[in-house]
Amino acid sequence: MSYDVSTNLIKTFPYLFCNKNEINFLIDVGFNILTITEPSLGVWTNADDIKPEDIIGKNLYDEFFLQYNVYKEDLDLISHKLSGKDSFQYIGINFRRKERYRVLVFEYNKLVDGTLIHARGYVPKQPLNWYYLQSLQITRTAPAETDDPALNLNIADANGLIAREQEVLFLMFHFHSYEEIACVINLFYEQKTTANAIGKLVRRSLYEKLNVVNLPSLKQKAYTLKYHLNVPKSLFPEILIEIPD
Repeated sequence: MSYDVSTNLIKTFPYLFCNKNEINFLIDVGFNILTITEPSLGVWTNADDIKPEDIIGKNLYDEFFLQYNVYKEDLDLISHKLSGKDSFQYIGINFRRKERYRVLVFEYNKLVDGTLIHARGYVPKQPLNWYYLQSLQITRTAPAETDDPALNLNIADANGLIAREQEVLFLMFHFHSYEEIACVINLFYEQKTTANAIGKLVRRSLYEKLNVVNLPSLKQKAYTLKYHLNVPKSLFPEILIEIPD
């Protein structure tokens, strides 16, 4: 696939590539990349020197993409889902992406009698509507990186918060109640954390460490420190969550 042919494909489907703030690329059914926009490459860490012409013609199964945590299991799942329908949508969490893009919604749609696939990725609006997370299918979690300090639950961050405290702060922006926060933590840790335990952690630990006196001021401080965007690796290692039709 030449760069000229790729440019012609963008001209053929201009409506697919009009939003420069989104990830957009075309692949064939074998997952060969036919065209990709430059903003699509800007989501990755350590990829500032890569241009679309460096990517066009590569296959998503190539080892090249492993450095960006693009896993064979995920591609197999997408391929399987698209074999039975025309579109597939999921939430993807990937820590090789820049902080703003760690959580993305991806949509894969068949074009031209199924011979082409358009992939679109975008940052979801905050907060995420994860209130029914238990009903979503968690399809894959990447193997834990045992040497990653973020997976040590007792190591504090720059603000003195350990993993569970960071998790609760993040979840407070995406759920309405301590009951829902406890439910999500129990889902991933297979524990029986209670809403009361979450409330005590907030009042006795987070208030003191972030030097606040009530919940509104805690949320404001956490927002200023960007905990609402700081997806905890201890809670969501690397995950792909299917969005049901």
